Amino acid sequence: MVKRLNLIRSSDRKFEGKNNMFRSKRLNVEISKNLFDDLDSMAIDENSTITSIIRQGIALLKIARDAKKQNKHIGFVSDPDQLDVLIVGLFC
Repeated sequence: MVKRLNLIRSSDRKFEGKNNMFRSKRLNVEISKNLFDDLDSMAIDENSTITSIIRQGIALLKIARDAKKQNKHIGFVSDPDQLDVLIVGLFC
């Protein structure tokens, strides 16, 4: 049986007023033009935003880090029946 890990989409987050449920922090990062172009291309392909692409990337990195702590590995397979965990909500 495949376990599903669902990534929270940025559109599901609500940022309303000072006493909101999710507090946000602004992060300014300098990146190369090539990296920006890659992020922009992914955002366009997924009908999303660069911010959402970065959030999904961080979520995937967190999943990989947590799996490593459990002596698991992350990779790609041709047959989805071979998966122990299926990550859903990534680039959907």
